[in-house]
Amino acid sequence: MGGDQVPHDVYVGCHGDLTGWGGAMIAGRGLAAACREAGLTTLILGVGDRQASLPAGPDGSASFNLSVNPLPLLWRVHTWCIPRILARQLRGFPPPRVAFASFCPFWTVAAKRAWPHVPVLFRFCGLLSNCGPLTRPHDQKLTLWKRVADAGTRAAERQALRVADRILVPTREHVEEIVAVQPKARGHTQESPDGCHQYELRPGDRRALREQLGLTDADFLILLCGSCDRNKAFDHAIRELGQTDARGKLAIIGDGPDRPKLERLTRQLGLVDRVHFLGRVPDIAGWYAAADGVVSTSFYDTFPNVIKEAMWCGRPVVVPRHDPPRIYAGISGLLRRERAGLVYDRQTPGALAEQLNELIANGKHASELGARGQALAERLFRWDDTVRQTCSAAGRSPSGPTPSAGAATATPSASESRSGPPGRSAPSETHGRAESEASGPCRGANVAGSPDGSATPISCDCAPADRR
Repeated sequence: MGGDQVPHDVYVGCHGDLTGWGGAMIAGRGLAAACREAGLTTLILGVGDRQASLPAGPDGSASFNLSVNPLPLLWRVHTWCIPRILARQLRGFPPPRVAFASFCPFWTVAAKRAWPHVPVLFRFCGLLSNCGPLTRPHDQKLTLWKRVADAGTRAAERQALRVADRILVPTREHVEEIVAVQPKARGHTQESPDGCHQYELRPGDRRALREQLGLTDADFLILLCGSCDRNKAFDHAIRELGQTDARGKLAIIGDGPDRPKLERLTRQLGLVDRVHFLGRVPDIAGWYAAADGVVSTSFYDTFPNVIKEAMWCGRPVVVPRHDPPRIYAGISGLLRRERAGLVYDRQTPGALAEQLNELIANGKHASELGARGQALAERLFRWDDTVRQTCSAAGRSPSGPTPSAGAATATPSASESRSGPPGRSAPSETHGRAESEASGPCRGANVAGSPDGSATPISCDCAPADRR
């Protein structure tokens, strides 16, 4: 039985240990906090080695880890069993009064099994069936049982896309990614970007941190953030730096399995004085202030938090072009359509360097790009909109006190409200205000503990990462 028997309005399912972090974990906690500010009670659910009630988060949301330990004798087909394992435990909790918001396919299927009549909203963060091949370490063998585990994940994804009452996606590119896997999903898919944390840039941080790196006002600091691993592929930025104006400097925030390789590459290319490895930092806001631009080099990053946060801070962003099945970067389409960021061809040598050189050489253009990105972020990446769209998709309206801007919202207009569960009706129009060692929401697809070592942490926006 569940340890928290008090009914809540919204349950948020994050398939990772709530004591860890990850891109979708950050989004899940952000949604829970915004719901509470909108007057809705929330319960955040994660997974761990055992059932455990955890201390409430900073926003006061109740938190509870459920167990996803392999069933005896079934560990080789563990991924096929995860939805059933979670559903059995969910039945020990009272159903949510408004909706179950899921950030991974396993929670989506489990919630619908446990409570068929509760609106289940799948907030799409990515597909492991697409992400896995791009993020798996080169030296990992694809064994028979790893293939079985991957097949279980794909089956859960297809089922989640079929049974979810509504699939909320960041951009239209993600709709196409979903429909390629589950064509029946198009009729209940709706564009609804997640909000993001709004950092306050403090006076003095920029100068102090740049001086710490020995930078002058003439230097152009390029920020990368995340796990140093195959998916984030920071080596691409290091290699491109050799073709970039000498004023360009890199700062890499995060640790991970590939950091020693990246440091060796930096030495081999003679770029030690231009690349700074900062490791984990306690406060990233100062580094957004210190940076002149923020870059993504990932193979699979659906809607990266670091790019959204950089835009909120008014920093120009550069991301790879969405080019499935080689590159999944759904946010690039939005940036291109809104002219709010630069996009480069990840497969073309020198393409990233060309875009960086454009920013370095033209400070006015860089400032204008940052301003357009900030305006777009203020219009689209707001938790108040996310709460409103979540409740509307569930056929309900948020209630309670009007919160501060960007955190949660007042009650939506009558045209945005619905009565009853959403069922399979066509999605409403998108809201007119116009994507290691920590555990993340994809952990369940490669759950640690399989005796054959088939569990493999990966790092995409929907998976374990150094920070997101």
